[in-house]
Amino acid sequence: MDNPKKYKVEGAADDVDLMPVLTSADERRQRIHTHVMAGVAKMFPVEGKAYDLSVENLTVKPITASFEDQKTAILSGATLREAVHGDVVLKDKAGKVIERKRKLLGHVPFLTERHTFIVKGNEYSVSNQLRIKPGIYTRERDNGQLESAFNLSRGKNFRLSLEPTRGVFLIEYGTSRLPLLPLLSALGVTDAQLAEAWGKDLLDVNRKVVGTHSRKVVTKLYQTLIPVTERSPDLTELEMGKQLSDMYARTGLDPEVTTMTLGTPHTTVDSKALLAASAKLLRVFKKEDTPDDRDSLAFKTLHTAETFFEERLSKDARKQLKMKLTRKLRQGIEDPTIDAVLPPSLISAPLQSFLTTSTLANTPMQINPIELLDSTTVVTTLGEGGISDTLAVPEESRNVHSTHLGILDPVRTPESGTAGISVRATVHMARDQRGDRYTPMRNTKSGEVVYVPVKALVNKTVAFAG
Repeated sequence: MDNPKKYKVEGAADDVDLMPVLTSADERRQRIHTHVMAGVAKMFPVEGKAYDLSVENLTVKPITASFEDQKTAILSGATLREAVHGDVVLKDKAGKVIERKRKLLGHVPFLTERHTFIVKGNEYSVSNQLRIKPGIYTRERDNGQLESAFNLSRGKNFRLSLEPTRGVFLIEYGTSRLPLLPLLSALGVTDAQLAEAWGKDLLDVNRKVVGTHSRKVVTKLYQTLIPVTERSPDLTELEMGKQLSDMYARTGLDPEVTTMTLGTPHTTVDSKALLAASAKLLRVFKKEDTPDDRDSLAFKTLHTAETFFEERLSKDARKQLKMKLTRKLRQGIEDPTIDAVLPPSLISAPLQSFLTTSTLANTPMQINPIELLDSTTVVTTLGEGGISDTLAVPEESRNVHSTHLGILDPVRTPESGTAGISVRATVHMARDQRGDRYTPMRNTKSGEVVYVPVKALVNKTVAFAG
């Protein structure tokens, strides 16, 4: 996707496409172009009542901007940008092409040699961001109570918890806390499966707490999770469970993460994932297992400016475009034209607003060449898609972690409220298409320098040379 270089990776038969965080402006500019075109492609097609609109053959027209051009742009309050064109196709419902037209879809901000963007005379750099992977993570809360957090790539996040005094499993959506047993039963989990996972005595405790309120609990979950337009009246618990099961089937988990945390791969939330998570909660409570180390970089992905651009287009801008175009296409315009329905500068505003409004974008001081390098390697967990407030960051998450070795600088961090949150990448750190991080290390047996993924470093012995 990014036309990246290939590197030899530990454990991989073939060389792997990796993208170093520190690379040439030309190479990174190409990555930005590729991600922006991918984001635009995900904005289409848009379907209306009688017509559909799609886009093909996307291209970015590169520009060259000398230091003099950049200085002029800063002093005059201008924006350096590159044009994005595409073939826009308008079809009727029979698939007949009504019009095809090459259109300017907008502009992508130009990346300077300082790895910055000049927008309306201001120069912006974009921080890199660590995000926790979709998965199921068991941890101990500040109050000592255990929970399994379901961090989903699709769907509404929730938690399972275990009340230590009563031994009751709960499912939590926001501030709502309900017994888990009725949901598992409605999803088809048998008493034999529950007894195997929890033990007969604990199952009896949970059954006694639920009592005759099983239907009430399932109904509450049904009303919380199923949209009003999809609900049906007077359903049995199993019928509501079937609809809840279909809803959970549309969620998303990383099977690699759940294999590490639960021992079994899960791509969506289902009865097996819920039962496995509750069983781990019980094992951790009994000291037969340990909580998951969510601070490990093996459980996190790295996101950069180019991925933010694609995300801003494929998610936020796509919603706005579909609303505008769907409304126009449903108006029943006779003989519509592409110019009449397609908004001008389709992608310019979302990308520029990201740089001017996002907490991940900032104006670097640029007091010396080292500071220029420093602002390019900033890594944070804060911002859109990450943690919203420094107060929400646990104290232990600010500490240096063993998986940071060769990936994150263990020393460079501000002496402020973002200490341990805003850090720096090492000069050789690279990422793959998924956002997993790699660092070059020498294999002591072969003597060969290879890139090693973070998830492999967790189980390896690492020593300094000499």
